[in-house]
Formats: sequence, C-alpha cells, structure tokens
Amino acid sequence: MINRACKNQVSGSSHLLARLRAWTSTGRRKMKHIRRRHSQPSFLYRILPFDRLVELFEQRELSLSRPSCWDDPYESSLANEAFNSVFAQCWCRVGISDAMWRIYSPDRFSVRIKTTPMLLREQVGLALSDLDRFQWEISRVSYTSTTADLQSRLAQLRRSNDPKDAVRSLFTKRRAFKHEAEYRLAVFDSCAVANRDRLVIPVDPHALVLSVLADPRATDTMMQVFKFYLESKLKFQGQVGKSQLYQGVS
Repeated sequence: MINRACKNQVSGSSHLLARLRAWTSTGRRKMKHIRRRHSQPSFLYRILPFDRLVELFEQRELSLSRPSCWDDPYESSLANEAFNSVFAQCWCRVGISDAMWRIYSPDRFSVRIKTTPMLLREQVGLALSDLDRFQWEISRVSYTSTTADLQSRLAQLRRSNDPKDAVRSLFTKRRAFKHEAEYRLAVFDSCAVANRDRLVIPVDPHALVLSVLADPRATDTMMQVFKFYLESKLKFQGQVGKSQLYQGVS
C-alpha cells in the first residue's frame, strides 16, 4: 500500500507492493511481539555534538540516516530494494558510560540528551501517521549473533525484498558492540529518494527531551555557555547540567 504520488519513486513494482501489503496487515503485529520479549528501559539516552542539539531544537526535527552510511561493515553492507528505503537512529539504554562519552564525544563538546521510550514513540507516531507510506519500529538491539549467523541473515536479506526483514535486520548485532546497549528507531519509507542519505521527521523537542548533560570532561566555561544557550536562546526548561561520571576522582 503506497501513496499514488509516490509509486514512481519505489522500484520493484508488483513484487514489492505485495510484500508491503503483507507487512501492513501482519508485520506490525509480529514486530510488537518482538518488543514484548524484552523489558522496556525506563529511559533512553543519546550523545550528540552540541550543534546537532541546537539543530534539533531550532529545526524541530529528528534526523535518521541510512545504515549503509554507518561504520559497522555488516550494516553498511546490507543492501537490497527494501533495505535501501530504511533509515534509523540509535539510542542507548545506559545513562552512565565512560566508553560512550569517549567514543561519541572525542572533542568533549558533545552532550547527552535523555528521554523515555514512550515519549519517543509518541513523537514518532505523530510524525509518521501515514501508514500507507511509513512502517516503523522502536526496539532493543540484541547482541547474540555470531559471525556465521550474521552472514546467514545477510544472505537472506539479499534474497528478500520484504520491508519487515529489512527493518528487523537492524535489531541484531555482534557481541563486540554490546557496550553500546542500543535501542533503535528504524523507519521504512516507501517514498524514499534514492540519492538521499537522511530522513528527517518533525518532533517537538521540548516534549521529547527531558534533560541535557554536558561531557564530564567539559570545562566550567564550556558548561556556562551550554547552559546559557539552552535556557536563554532555546528556552529549554528541563534539567541542564554536567555529567558527574568523574566527580570525586583526583
């Protein structure tokens, strides 16, 4: 089921359309079953550069990227007709992590935002209400796959044009990435433009973001600048502070 105006943008014609209809009627029910297998975290976290946080509040948009642009060779190698229309964004279930700060804030200018699975689902649900165009899922990533298992999944995906398989492929990773404790948002867009690597969806950042914490290695001056801009310029009313990860360590 695809909007008439978008039909010419999606290749694969009848085969892919049939898969989409099957996904619309049964896929969402099956994906909900996957969510129930895991306990839902109380909060979700995401570390991003401060200028990206400013963009989130000023443009009021979440930016999702094609997995083919990511660093993981497995995910960047996933490619077929359906998967090329999938975009995703990664969150973390762990709020305190030295590894995550060092990986995603190498210059110490990044911040950590906090939300809940419910708030994220509410914002995404409002933005992607056109179920004829979008199919999306928010769920926990499992780190149980062996290399052989991933190779088998990759081969299966390359043979398939099923949007359900394309989305589900993003919720399994190798154990080497377990420290990321990911919770992902994945979206299938039947009107995706072939040469566009990002999908932006409108959100209310003030309803989505509960708090903003600066890098634990940020200077006091940097912290003052962040706090002033968030509260005075962006009118953010949530908690603004600095991560206390290294507090008391001399």
